[in-house]
Amino acid sequence: MRHTRLLLTSAAMLFAFGSIGCSLSIEKTFAMQEGSGFDLYFVSYDVPPIEIPNGRLSLDGGTVMTIDMSVSLLDYLDGTMNGDVNVDELLFTATGLSFFGAIDLGPLCIALTGPSGGAFEYRVLEQTAAFDVVVDTSATMLDKTYTWFTGTDTFAFPFHMQAEMPLTLVDALGLFAGTSDLTVSQDVDEIFAFGSGPSPIRVRVRGTVNLTTQDAFPTTPLIEQCLVEVST
Repeated sequence: MRHTRLLLTSAAMLFAFGSIGCSLSIEKTFAMQEGSGFDLYFVSYDVPPIEIPNGRLSLDGGTVMTIDMSVSLLDYLDGTMNGDVNVDELLFTATGLSFFGAIDLGPLCIALTGPSGGAFEYRVLEQTAAFDVVVDTSATMLDKTYTWFTGTDTFAFPFHMQAEMPLTLVDALGLFAGTSDLTVSQDVDEIFAFGSGPSPIRVRVRGTVNLTTQDAFPTTPLIEQCLVEVST
């Protein structure tokens, strides 16, 4: 019980300035970590479908998200703090997309297509945090050589980030104060359709995305190329 009171009292020092509560707006830049990516499988239209391995898609880049938290006295009492998440910027690069190793489609630029966001929750007593964020993105091929094959150079690439992670109170206070890092890990297992027509090519993507907060948006020559591509 003493430990519980200590946690709540410490949280109150940051969040409950007065009897009503407070509002915080926290902007964080997240960078894709090395090793993030997806194993790719072609998926047939058979019943049951046949999956054919097709290499690995490696990811780089980053995103900027704003967490708006309005913490009331009730939040303080039940030990749960909720916030709204808005995805302000996002630019990922993806390399390794090919078809049966014969046609290399070159790098992909993955960028925001529409409004994206969701919810953030911090459970003080459990010392865990959770994101539930829907990201509306599309992927564009930098190399237009094979658009005749895919039918388009841009296709939908939506992403639903549902991640839960341990977050001690010390780290939570540091995160909101801007002095601590946070890593968000998301397992992905989705099927996407490439191309147009009645029978588009179906590809299953399975892997993990790891994003960690850092001071500046990551940059590489490929990210710079994609920035030009998605800005035109």
